[in-house]
Parts: sequence; structure tokens; C-alpha cells
Amino acid sequence: MERWLKSSEERFSGDVPAAVKHLKEMSLRREFLWLKQRLQMENSPVVFCHNDMQEGNILMIEDDTVTSNADAKLVLIDFEYCSYNYRAFDIANHFLEWTYDYTEKQQPYFKVTPENYPSNLQRLKYICHYLKETGSAENPLDVLREVEIFSLASHFFWALWSIVNTKSSQITFGYWEYAVERLNAYNELKTRL
Repeated sequence: MERWLKSSEERFSGDVPAAVKHLKEMSLRREFLWLKQRLQMENSPVVFCHNDMQEGNILMIEDDTVTSNADAKLVLIDFEYCSYNYRAFDIANHFLEWTYDYTEKQQPYFKVTPENYPSNLQRLKYICHYLKETGSAENPLDVLREVEIFSLASHFFWALWSIVNTKSSQITFGYWEYAVERLNAYNELKTRL
């Protein structure tokens, strides 16, 4: 994230679209340092993470032997962002991705639907299954709180990614709009927490 921070700061120091100029007032470095300090206060273990568990990277294998959704097998693809990371980041990022649709055909090529964010019950069910699978006796409510804090990191991470990609990516996507969306979501969540 620190490498993307430096590139984002350089990108912000140049010309940016009018819709983004208000974000130039935000000190990305100050936010990064605050976020880093805040995340270190959590007790999230470092595990191997996918870091991009969004709908396009989770496939359901269907074949003649599958008789119900309960029997279907899920397969993760697209491992370019995999690394060791905080467990809560991966879970938080997955939950946030429920709200983003990247199949939009029109600019900015994504759609945000906050109502799609999983309910408390859905998040707790996911966390309980995760903890059971890993053999952890942790309190799911503690992990849920930890995940809420790490949602800030997900927003910040993808905002930086998007700023960096405004200059370097050949893929048609509303990178500036996405950066604005993720930084606005970051600021809104930071205010609520």
C-alpha cells in the first residue's frame, strides 16, 4: 500500500479532473499513517489472503454430479493481489465487494449499491463458518468489529489502486470516479466508527 501511496501522491500533485480536485485537499499520507496506527490496535492475525474476493473472482463449478447449491463447489480465481495480510482485511473487502458491480457497460463502468452490503446476520454467519473452518474459538462478534475497522483499509487500498491506475492502466474504467467513490466511502465510514 505504501508504494501505491507514493505513486498516488505524485499523481495528485499533477493535473486532475475537476470532479477530483476537492480530494487534493485530503492528505493521503496523513490518512495512511492514521489508518496504519489504527489497524495496529486491532488483533487481526496475518494470514494468506486473496485480497480481491469480488463476484468476478468467485466461480461456482456446476457439473452433472451437483444436485443442489449445497453440493456446488466454489473456486477462487485471479490471484494477482494475493499476499500475506490481515485476516480482517480480506473479509472486510469481500463484504464491501457485495456493493460494487463491475459489469456496467457505461462510464464509469461500475455501480455502487450500498443496500447490497451483507446484513449483520449474513456477516456473522460468514465469520462463524470461517472461524469453524480454521478451528478458531474466537468470539465472532469480536471478529465482526475487527472487520468493520478493516473496511477502512479496503476503501483506502482500492482508492490508491485506482489513482495509480488513472495513469498506467490500458483497461477502460472510471478510475478517477472509483477513487472518489472509495475515498468518500472511507471518510463516511471513518466518521461513523
